[in-house]
Parts: sequence; C-alpha cells; structure tokens
Amino acid sequence: MSNQERRVSVIIPTYNRASYLVESLESVLAQTYRNLEVIVVNDGSTDETKVILEAYQDRISYFEKTNGGKSSALNFGLKHISGEYVWVFDDDDVALPELVASHISVFESQPEVGFVYSGYAFFEGKDADNVIETVEATAHPDGEMLGQLLSGNFISGVSVVVRRQCYDRVGIYDERLIRAQDYDMWIRLARAGYKAGVIQKPLVRVRKHDGLRGSEEDRFKISILREKHLEYHRIIMKKIYWEVPLDAISPELSIAPDDPERTLRALLKRTWIVANTMLVEETTRDLSLVRDHLSIHGELRLDDRQRVFLSALKDYAGNQRQSEIASLSELIVQSA
Repeated sequence: MSNQERRVSVIIPTYNRASYLVESLESVLAQTYRNLEVIVVNDGSTDETKVILEAYQDRISYFEKTNGGKSSALNFGLKHISGEYVWVFDDDDVALPELVASHISVFESQPEVGFVYSGYAFFEGKDADNVIETVEATAHPDGEMLGQLLSGNFISGVSVVVRRQCYDRVGIYDERLIRAQDYDMWIRLARAGYKAGVIQKPLVRVRKHDGLRGSEEDRFKISILREKHLEYHRIIMKKIYWEVPLDAISPELSIAPDDPERTLRALLKRTWIVANTMLVEETTRDLSLVRDHLSIHGELRLDDRQRVFLSALKDYAGNQRQSEIASLSELIVQSA
C-alpha cells in the first residue's frame, strides 16, 4: 500500500472562533499528504462560523450540534470518521504542511506504534511565524510513558495522530472534561500499552491569545486557565489513583514487587502526583501508607530528594490548613 492510500480523518471542533478558524483550516487543507477526510464540528457557535465555512463545503464534511464542549464535539466527530488514522486539530492553531506525511511515515516504519506526536511552537497574534517559544518532542523508553505522563503532560494535543483502532479499544473522550481531555486520552492510551512514535521537530504552531474557553455552561477566561486545568486534572488523577495499580505508575516495582525500597519510592511518587493536583483524600491515604511501610521496614531511610519533597508538602499543607497532611509529612521526615 502506497503512502497516500491510508486515509487520515481530521476532526476540528469549533466554537465561536470565526476569526481564527480559516487559517487553521487552510493549514490542514494545505497538507502535502492529500488523502484527508476533514470533519468540522460546529459546537453551537453564535458567530459567523457557519457562513465562513460555506466556502469550504466541497472540501470538508460540516456538522452542527448543540453546544456541549470540546469532548462532546470530538465524540460527535468520531462517529463520522472513515479513516485509518485520526488527527484532532484545534480551531485556532496552525499546522506545518508536512505534519501528516511525517506522522504517516513513522506509522509505516514502526507498525507497533499506536500514536505519534511531534514537537510544537507557540506564537502570538495573527502571524504564525511570530514564534515565541519552541518545544522539541521527547521520547520515553517503553514502559515509562504512563509514569512520565502522570508527572505532567508533555504532548501537544494538536501534534498527535492516532490509529483509529486505538480509539476503538480505549473508548471515546470523557465528556466531564471541558479541558485536558487530550491529556486524559494520552494516559488511557499509555495504560492500554500503546507505544508512541516521536518526531522531535516542531510541526505545529500553537496560538497564544486571550479569549474565552470551555463550553457554554462552563465559560472562562484565559486568565484562569491554570485553575480550570487543575480542576479537570483532579478528575483525571482521582480516576488514575483508584484504577491504576501502583506498579503501573512506577514500573520498577513490577520487577521486584516485594522490594521495600522500590515500594517506598513508588508510594512517594504517587503521593507527589496526587499532592500536585491537591487531592486531599488520596494524599492523606498515601502518606499513611508511607508511614506504615516505614514502620514495618525500620531499616529504610529517606533520601535527600524525598525529604525535600515531604518538607515542602508539610509547609504547603500547613499554609492550606490541611493539618493531617502536614502532620503526616512531618512525622515521616522525623522518623526516617
């Protein structure tokens, strides 16, 4: 099968981005890889989106739906795809012409790969060449992708192309998540054991701008984006905490599950993850597990890095009036 015979379905969810949508859509239509199915889902826009897209009716598949947020729009789009690969693209970003072709080359040379991501660059204003920051993609060893993702999202969602069969296996986007739905999907793909292909070069330009985000029911300004990300990250991490075994978060534990030092490191790694998203119940539980583990294995000692983390957690918890977390952190540092 030749390179161009594999169809790529592109889903562009959009909501009131008429001022940016044309540039984004044009960058998709300008791909050197021509076998594209471009699906635009208008998620209840009230601006000129529909009028603008009339000029593209012979080049795209256009759908309208009641506003429900990005996850809802993506799931709507997934119902209409026919391609072997899926590329989700935002309505305000710009792709370089070779993005899809580069990704397909990786899929064909590495058939074991389930999804491919590339580097990205940020730009401001209306000029996509006005790059203010460049981020090259980083590869992670097999088996470590999930643990790395739980420490933070390092993948730009618009740089990712996924095999359709991956969605068939892990399911659709979580519609509770108005933000961070792509991050949740990468974690789910990693949990399912899919390997990632990596293109270091930045192949997409991500626009930084002011404006509203979210669904009609949960609108918010860019100035509170971090707080909203944290809110939805809590949903993701709570799900991970209760569903994913400890040795999946810390793969070294699976090699020697009865090793006390590895267990300690794994527990503290998970403690860091849930504390970083301010999950009080889970943080308290893990600190209690660490305390009990150290009590059973009295020979264990914290290393300098672990002490610094627990001391910082104690101080932060104290400032947030989370006395149990502060007390447990202090007790662990003093006892080990």
